Amino acid sequence: MLKSTSFESHPLHKILHPKSIAVYGANNNILQTMGTIQMLNLIDQGYPRENLYPIHPHLDSVLGLKAYKTIAAVPVIPDLAFLVLPTQAIPQVMVELGQKGVKLVIMVTAGFREVGDAVGEAKIKKIANKYGIRFVGPNCIGVFNAHLDADHPERILNTTWSHYTGKPGNISIASQSGTFASHIFIMAADIGLNINKSISVGNEANIDICDCLEYLRDDPTTNVICIYVEEVKRGALFRKLVKEITPKKPIIAIYMGGTLGGAKAVSSHTGSMAGNDAIFDAIFSQAGIRRVFSMREFLLTAILFSHFIPQGVLPKGRRIGIITDSGGAGAEMADLGSRYGLTVPEFSPELQIKLKTHLPSTAGIRNPVDLTYLDNPEVYFDTIPHLLSQSGEVDAIVSYGAYGADYFQYGSFGTEMISSPKTKGMLQQYMDFMYSVLERSKLYPAKYNIPIAHVNLMGARDGLVPILREKYDLPVFMFPDEAVQTMAHLIEYGCYCHKLLQTSLQSME
Repeated sequence: MLKSTSFESHPLHKILHPKSIAVYGANNNILQTMGTIQMLNLIDQGYPRENLYPIHPHLDSVLGLKAYKTIAAVPVIPDLAFLVLPTQAIPQVMVELGQKGVKLVIMVTAGFREVGDAVGEAKIKKIANKYGIRFVGPNCIGVFNAHLDADHPERILNTTWSHYTGKPGNISIASQSGTFASHIFIMAADIGLNINKSISVGNEANIDICDCLEYLRDDPTTNVICIYVEEVKRGALFRKLVKEITPKKPIIAIYMGGTLGGAKAVSSHTGSMAGNDAIFDAIFSQAGIRRVFSMREFLLTAILFSHFIPQGVLPKGRRIGIITDSGGAGAEMADLGSRYGLTVPEFSPELQIKLKTHLPSTAGIRNPVDLTYLDNPEVYFDTIPHLLSQSGEVDAIVSYGAYGADYFQYGSFGTEMISSPKTKGMLQQYMDFMYSVLERSKLYPAKYNIPIAHVNLMGARDGLVPILREKYDLPVFMFPDEAVQTMAHLIEYGCYCHKLLQTSLQSME
């Protein structure tokens, strides 16, 4: 595998920024042909139609575009070829691409090493080497790039078959699973997941997870790296790369294969030989990689990191402050914090006196701060977080109760009552006041280096949630455990980076 000498010459940079694409395997049968769905996605998400060249031996047009019988008939040399073909057709097509001068390929086609055909996979590698072709796959789902063209931000490169619903972000994914590289797009808008790039590497016959790490390390639009791993082929290089990357960019990793059930599953998935779970644990721990164990934890941890890493907000300790308008939610967050190795300190008498000044007599002030029924957005979003952030007594804050006007949802009678002009006017005043408060409080995490994660059980059904995420850069989760678990990962990563810094400073003395 070739080692690139610069970011823009890296094969992945060219694969993620193709100026033209030859598409094999698409036809006009939208519902039943995988290649057609993927080409449809390419067009629908903004890739220029005039730069697509469908190749089909029998059709004159595909999805309204002129089709070519062979790659030789295409009037240009495409930057990239995208293959969704029967396994037996791949070797000849690779030869034809090589003869045309195409140097980059995405090979979605399966049926190689993962089903025991190592000979067939070796054959396509030999052809690729002969013609200097770099390729992703086989047995992959493709790639995604939300930052395809700075002059046309509406254009997205999406060769997968999952429609992306989020916004261009700073999270990049390299995955040996197509699900973790693309199916997650479906829920992106609902959970506030904004992706930058996603690379499904499949069997890694040519480009592998190390190539992805090498590229994403230098990618200026990537702040958070997520990897799904079933095996690592170049172990020494992997260890070297992650140790280089994690002091600058966090890596969130999910490793499948460390259990008997997982090992059996990955063998049939990509043909991988899984490694010892303890070995991966040790590698991840030594490099400061945050290991997660589910898709939910994988994505939500990335979301929290994506808010605070660009701001340089990294906790230096494990003390968390908890704000809640519900005793049960506060107790859950405190209990989980302790279980994740965090400290829930009782606040000093001085801080408790300051808190008490702004709260009803029934409120709890020792930590958690339990507001009870105090419907005051200034106290919830500003006063209490501000007091905790500047106190020096916490390193991070989790807060339950980030509700807006949509919280007031009722049946027919209740809807009639709150729909009166007077009530609607009061709710609008309430929201306007909340937004003015948020203009101040959104600055606190960066000002005091104290990250804050919010919880709203309504999720995106509350119209306030997307506004908090997008306009005020505040992470909002649907359940208390999500806020605590992801914050624990950010805290541990922050402590890792702080320890590295301290060690470096000591060595300079």
